[in-house]
Amino acid sequence: MLDPAELAKSLSVVTGMKENRFHPFVWIVGDPQIGKGVYIGGFSEVNAKDVRVVIGDFCDIASFVSINSADSHELCIGLSMAVARADITQSSLRVQLSTRARFHLTRWSPEIR
Repeated sequence: MLDPAELAKSLSVVTGMKENRFHPFVWIVGDPQIGKGVYIGGFSEVNAKDVRVVIGDFCDIASFVSINSADSHELCIGLSMAVARADITQSSLRVQLSTRARFHLTRWSPEIR
């Protein structure tokens, strides 16, 4: 029987994913700042390539979640020459969530601005 630590190391070598404290099938790209007591479920990705990603203490991230700091859609359709990347921090999420919530509320309730 294969030792779990050996299996994790073998998976890291075979898949090119860095070993991490969460799960052998969690992809961590770049160097995100991950707080204490954080849980990240299997088959999730944290993409912090060339940006700052901060996940606060005691966050619970389910399996199959992607935290992706890259947006390549404009590159793919020829509107840009590069992948857009942006930091993901608590303050940037507040702005994004606030804007997104306002957009959705405005779509359905024109009196909310």
